[in-house]
Amino acid sequence: IGQAATLVTPRAGFREGQKVTLVTAARTHKVQLTRRVSYTGSYNQFEFKQIRELGDVLAEREKNIADGDDSNWTTL
Repeated sequence: IGQAATLVTPRAGFREGQKVTLVTAARTHKVQLTRRVSYTGSYNQFEFKQIRELGDVLAEREKNIADGDDSNWTTL
């Protein structure tokens, strides 16, 4: 659709820049609320970005190395 993902929150307690955890049936995701795009007296709607945790980054790097892709080293 060409639009950023958004999250609707209660009006109180959430602000731009805040880090929150989204819990779904299958996983949890750490995200940062980046920009409030809409609000009323009842809710806020924020764009957000997923936060990659160090463990996830290291696991991805190890997988790439195991698969023979060490291209990360050329960018360091």
